[in-house]
Amino acid sequence: MEDDLPSTCVSTINNGVAMFKHCLPALFLLAFPLAASAAQEAPLPQLASPARAVLSPSLATLFVHGSIPVEMIGGAPSIRILLPANAADLQIKLEGAQILRMTQRAVIGAPDGGLSRERARMEKEIAELEGRSKAILARIEYGAEDISRGIDIQALHVENAGIKKQIKTLQETLKAYPESMERRTLVTAALAEAAGVKKQASSLQGSTVQPGASIEAEYSYKIPDCSWRPEYNIACSPQDDGKGTIRVRLEAVVQQSSCFDWDGTVIQLVTTGTGSGVRPPSLRSWNIGQEASQVRERRRSMEDGAAASGAMMAAVPVMERNAEPKKPAVADLSGAFASWIPAMRGLAQGESRILLHSAEWKEDIVWKVRPLNSDARVFLCAEHELETGVAWPAGPSRLSLDGAAIGTDTFSPRKGKVALSFGHDPRVQLLARTEPRKSGTQGFIGKDKIWEWAWQYTVRNDRETPVRVEVERPLPKSVNKDVKVEYTSAPAAREGKSELVWELDVPPHQSAVIEHGVKVTAPEKLSIITPVAP
Repeated sequence: MEDDLPSTCVSTINNGVAMFKHCLPALFLLAFPLAASAAQEAPLPQLASPARAVLSPSLATLFVHGSIPVEMIGGAPSIRILLPANAADLQIKLEGAQILRMTQRAVIGAPDGGLSRERARMEKEIAELEGRSKAILARIEYGAEDISRGIDIQALHVENAGIKKQIKTLQETLKAYPESMERRTLVTAALAEAAGVKKQASSLQGSTVQPGASIEAEYSYKIPDCSWRPEYNIACSPQDDGKGTIRVRLEAVVQQSSCFDWDGTVIQLVTTGTGSGVRPPSLRSWNIGQEASQVRERRRSMEDGAAASGAMMAAVPVMERNAEPKKPAVADLSGAFASWIPAMRGLAQGESRILLHSAEWKEDIVWKVRPLNSDARVFLCAEHELETGVAWPAGPSRLSLDGAAIGTDTFSPRKGKVALSFGHDPRVQLLARTEPRKSGTQGFIGKDKIWEWAWQYTVRNDRETPVRVEVERPLPKSVNKDVKVEYTSAPAAREGKSELVWELDVPPHQSAVIEHGVKVTAPEKLSIITPVAP
């Protein structure tokens, strides 16, 4: 073959071969330290899926247990544990061994978990699209230099615009994914003694791990920004008999912000969180004769302390790890905090919604109205006495009526009951009319000043079924022994703590009327502010 090549080419090839033979020993010596270094650098351990995870409203604590290989690192038997980059407060317990020293360093791991893999896939797709865009721009420039090359520049511009649009869509989608999912923390723990090591590590030599050499370990760490909150879905369907079917779903909205999926993990949700304090408040001093500004400051401090104490809610100890609950979630109220263990184990990265409890209630539906000036809307309301043995934490609720979404509210139990409202009903109306001659008019009888008001409330039911309407007005009452307050009503009203309540059963397509009047009498010499009716 050399006979077919020019003499200059043959000479160049021979010189290259001779140079390669001359440099081969040097190349071998250069490569040997790199190979030795690669041999000494053992592959990273795997992220261990936790056996149990306890999630509070602000963070998660993960518990891991299992066997960990023992390696000879720096002349000492050691173990290595791989953690997410945002892990904190690592606690390790070893069987028959003591940790002398722990070191940690940041490393890069492969994408782990569905969310991480999806982010890596999109980042790769963006890089490929950007490469295609650069190639198209190069072809456009090449075709513009010489029109005779016959390159369709307009079509290339259209194609590149489509690629740019895909890149922008992917970049917008990536904003919903947490960044730096490949970062990890590698913890190396040097052991003082290893009586619990299977196939004792004392015989380990060199930098390799002997097969089967391991130690039983339990460790835990915290992940910030892992959180959960309760959320309710409440649907009401009024019935012909004046009652309603109320379906309630209590769900946990969980944010899992670690860098991997928790496979087979027992999840425990607790109501406690950080920031509420762990010590009882200081005993306040009792100082008599303080100035008004000092009293206000003291009251403000007491209110702040009460608000912090009120943040704690009642609930549960840790339940058996291997329990298999039959309900969507097992709730425990016997401990210091309310807690739930969902029936389904494991938790993927990102946001999840977990069913904690569902119920169906049959309750009386009441149409309630509190007329004030021009606002006389009539609202559908119900009250339910909550079951014992079920935790009902306060939280936002999404409401629907007869299948139609009507808005949001807050589920706030009080004294074992919860009051629900499902928006106003335009088919039940209240018309308020003020008597013109008695609309807060002022007059005199002898040495007394008189104020009078009179209203007429007409409730109209345009539904096909009867309704029970409760009309509520403030209970007029005097705060001065010389001021007399009287009221009249037809039909008679029921007095509450601070309200007057009229209960009306209104047939379909009919009306009911309430007559209500208030009279205030005060001595002429008494200087009081002119009363204004709410």
